[in-house]
Amino acid sequence: MKTLKIAIVHHHLRGGGVTKVIERAVEALLEYPVKVCVISGEEGAVKNSSLKKNHLVVSGLSYGEKTPPKTSSELKNEVIKRATEYFGEKVDVWHIHNHTLGKNAAYTEFGTLLAEQGEHVYFQLHDFSEDNRPLNYVHLAASIGQDGASVTQKMYPSGSHVLYGVLNGRDHGILKKAGIAEDKLNIVSNPVVVQNRIEYGNRPALKGIEKLFLYPVRAIPRKNIGELAFWSALANEGEHFAITLAPKNLKYQKFYKQWVEYAEEMNLPITFEAGKKWGLSYPELLDTSYGIVTTSIQEGFGLVYLESWVQGKPLYGRILPDITRDFYNNEIRFPGMYTRLMIPVEWVGEMALKAELRQEIKKLLKNYGQKFSTKNVESWLEVMLEEKHIDFGRLSSALQRKVITLIMKNPGLQKELPVLESTLIEAETIQSNKRVVEEEYNLEEYGESLYQLYKKLAVTTPSVVEYVEPDGVLHQFLSPVEFSLLRG
Repeated sequence: MKTLKIAIVHHHLRGGGVTKVIERAVEALLEYPVKVCVISGEEGAVKNSSLKKNHLVVSGLSYGEKTPPKTSSELKNEVIKRATEYFGEKVDVWHIHNHTLGKNAAYTEFGTLLAEQGEHVYFQLHDFSEDNRPLNYVHLAASIGQDGASVTQKMYPSGSHVLYGVLNGRDHGILKKAGIAEDKLNIVSNPVVVQNRIEYGNRPALKGIEKLFLYPVRAIPRKNIGELAFWSALANEGEHFAITLAPKNLKYQKFYKQWVEYAEEMNLPITFEAGKKWGLSYPELLDTSYGIVTTSIQEGFGLVYLESWVQGKPLYGRILPDITRDFYNNEIRFPGMYTRLMIPVEWVGEMALKAELRQEIKKLLKNYGQKFSTKNVESWLEVMLEEKHIDFGRLSSALQRKVITLIMKNPGLQKELPVLESTLIEAETIQSNKRVVEEEYNLEEYGESLYQLYKKLAVTTPSVVEYVEPDGVLHQFLSPVEFSLLRG
């Protein structure tokens, strides 16, 4: 049986989600007739990684501000040369991660040039420059490619020898509607690999806490920290909420500090950086928790919706239907969750809210270089405001704090609010979900699906490359459906 030569390419291999996915892929393929090299733009990023022995460095692949300038053609030639030297022969499949992110225009076009040259290319998209990353998109739109056209014009090549992998049904639908053939699209189900939990005979006791709801996340805006604070304001006696990690990115420090200070000022039963504050490891936090909670308004693959069950914990909070549709189709159930948290517009002031929404919608469209009018801004408002109510997750942090303060000072308003489902989720549901996750989202299934994908793609006869109209993707992301002031 022929050994497939697979070259996996990414900007970098720093700690993070994409790096973890690459590590899992290499691990999952060990049992198959596959030889893998991993190519990134930075030296030293894999010192303690399992990828070290497979790693090649080609400068110029990393993010633009951290990489020496190279043309896309130079990148393509050097990457092909290094990979060919590594394998001793031609690469069978190029597995390119996140070429549409927009952090490096040469990297984006490098992927397109591989496809134009007839190489078998698998583009795996985790993030899109069109998805609330206007600076990235404008950078690509302003960058001129090898043929004199904007890089965005050829960002989505299509052909018999080109395949796309996306994380969820939403992104699959967007690319299909934009013009990528359905047989050239697949949804990538990332493997769920949970570290062994430490079992304790006696769970760590937390004074005064009977039910601990654990949010295992870095406190950044799209994780909707204000909504966790909202639930903490409505908590019953003995209930407590905990967030595990502070943000790393300096631009989120002010956001984080404001929530920490507000929680202290209002005496909310919520603890930030809980493990650090309480001197507990993550397994200890998990072991002592009543359940896992998420209030995120934006996810890629949505591991949070799978991991809790494998850890034997129920999951509560906000669920994103477009992200979890495939999980639900696999018979995973989420009985303790809600899709929206609607609150009366009058609580934040209708005129002020509309003014802020109009301003941020116009700003978003303008930042993407799109025309806007009073009419299309008002049409966005019609989608977001339903019978004088708005989803709490669409509000800015300042407006979220205004709502929380209002309901704490006026307890009578709480009768107008939903209740966080905190009753015990049946053990049968937890076990059923755990079984599905372990059967459908394990490392073995992941390796098999990757191998079959590579094997099929490697023998396709290259065709003439065509290009998807870039606005076909952009205009689907520029939609009121997912707009939030937390992301605006």
